[in-house]
Amino acid sequence: MGRAPSTSTSLPSIAPSPPIPHSVVQRIGFIYVHAGPANVQAGEANIGVVIRPDMQGHGYAREAIQLVLCWAFEELKFHRVQAAILDTPCKDRAMKLFIGLGFSHEGTRRRAVYQPEGQGIAAMWRDVTYLAMLDTEWVLRNAGKGKGKRPELRMSLWDEMFARHAREQEQLLKWEEKHGGIKRSASTETLK
Repeated sequence: MGRAPSTSTSLPSIAPSPPIPHSVVQRIGFIYVHAGPANVQAGEANIGVVIRPDMQGHGYAREAIQLVLCWAFEELKFHRVQAAILDTPCKDRAMKLFIGLGFSHEGTRRRAVYQPEGQGIAAMWRDVTYLAMLDTEWVLRNAGKGKGKRPELRMSLWDEMFARHAREQEQLLKWEEKHGGIKRSASTETLK
């Protein structure tokens, strides 16, 4: 925690599992973790998960993400893991999943990804919402859930945004005090 992974541009290799006969395997989806060379140096990885529609709602995605986060933070020593969620009909479920795991909303890039026409969907630009978890949040995720302690209630997305706004406003006021303030003017004055 607190230190970036090595400056090597590749992730450590993992010993392959012994093959499982196809008659036993039931694929329910996939999860990915990606970190390009710049991401590895910055200690940042991207995560995503896709689950077959008939297998959703059973907790498989939650379990898979928790295992991958454990690997990313505890073994690979990443500082930050982010999820980029495309504006699709599944967006709300994905946001609920990641926020429920402790990810924080960081923002939305409007019309950031072009989706070409196909599979009955018209071509269009889509928004991408970013959620992330830091290594410190991973370590503290179970704080307060011990013997005799009340579990911490997760903030709603709105509460989190209002709290962040209040922190940023406080930081701006401190900056203004230190640097002599900002000249304030009416918004119409800037148009002159």
